Formats: sequence, C-alpha cells, structure tokens
Amino acid sequence: MKLLAVLLFVTACDTQHILNGSEWKTAKFSIDRNNYLSDLEKAVYLSFDSSRKLQVKFGDSLAFIFVEGAVVDTSKYKVQSDTLFFTKGSYRDTSIIIKLTKDSLIEQRLAGVKTYSVRIGN
Repeated sequence: MKLLAVLLFVTACDTQHILNGSEWKTAKFSIDRNNYLSDLEKAVYLSFDSSRKLQVKFGDSLAFIFVEGAVVDTSKYKVQSDTLFFTKGSYRDTSIIIKLTKDSLIEQRLAGVKTYSVRIGN
C-alpha cells in the first residue's frame, strides 16, 4: 500500500527525467517515522556530514554512487514514465526517486530513509 502511494505521488510530480551526464551531491538524509533501521544505522544517517561529498553520477544506464576517495558502487537504472528504478546492483528494489527537478532529487528507500541531493553538474 505504501509503495502504491509513492508511485501515485511520483506520477503526479512535474519532473525532468534527463539524468544521463548529471552529477548530484547528497545534502542530507531524513528517516521516516516507520522504518526498518537499527539504532546504529539511524545514528549513521542522522550524523551524516555533507562535507564527505557523497555523490551520484548518472550515465546512460548506470548510476555511480561514491564517497570521494572510496570505492564506487555501480547500479543499473532505468526510467519508466515518471519513475526511476534501480534494476541491478546494491540499490536494486530498495530505492526509488520520488521527486526529480532541474536542481534537486529526493530518493526514498523502502527501509524508510529519504536522501536529498542537489545537482552539481549537468
């Protein structure tokens, strides 16, 4: 039911879906009231320091997620209608973009975490 509500919300948003070549920097995380996180995981998300430069770069069908200076996590993605899905990689079935505009991206994870990112490059 919750996922259906998210999908309906996504289809109602005025979005721009051109991700290829775009770069995003995570600005903050928030945790939903209902979540699946352990206390340790909650503490990690809530103590996130945006100076760590957690970034996502989108290629034609690949998303590259990384903290500056660390190993890159690669996931395949596709955009259908108003919704982005990660189809392979660690983000598969756990993450959906619920709002995408020219300058901001909000991503919802099924575990109950929202990620807020800002565009830093095309």
